[in-house]
Amino acid sequence: MIEATEIESVLGQKIASDTDQLEGPIQSHGCPGRLFKHYAPLVQNIELVSPESLADAWHADAALLLRESLAVALLEQLGPRQFKNARIEALPDEPEGFSQRLYAALYRLEMAGPSRLLIEKIPKAAVAWTAISDRLHRAASAD
Repeated sequence: MIEATEIESVLGQKIASDTDQLEGPIQSHGCPGRLFKHYAPLVQNIELVSPESLADAWHADAALLLRESLAVALLEQLGPRQFKNARIEALPDEPEGFSQRLYAALYRLEMAGPSRLLIEKIPKAAVAWTAISDRLHRAASAD
């Protein structure tokens, strides 16, 4: 591996580190993924809820984020949602697709301006979902 000092000696000048130009929490903690609260939500009321709670809230005025299979099942069972502006984001059932689309989905939901955001709680037994579950718990944390 080539060290930064070796590059500096070839260039004849000091090179900036990753955090030299950064301000705020990223600079003091090194990288945002190491912060307790990685995602900074705009919606103040975010809850991780069971599929049963999502079914109970299907006709409530809340934004919903859940897996596609649950969204389809709830739509078939309960019909269309009643509130015009009650947004729903259905993400892929597999962890890779879910994680790739997670933050864009959260952003779209937040831009709709809901007072409450309900997110399907990922089963703890699913090892492949561990990182996603961690991010969702951080998003829903009050701290």
